[in-house]
Amino acid sequence: MSYKKPAYHQVEDEVTSFEAPILGIIILAIIIVTLTPGEAQ
Repeated sequence: MSYKKPAYHQVEDEVTSFEAPILGIIILAIIIVTLTPGEAQ
């Protein structure tokens, strides 16, 4: 999951390393709820 970034994105890279997993989990949860409406409970 690592990809090259321009040098001026070093600070953003550190923020992304924290946000990326969280966003992935949120997106996964949305997809699961969307694919299984009513069954997610």
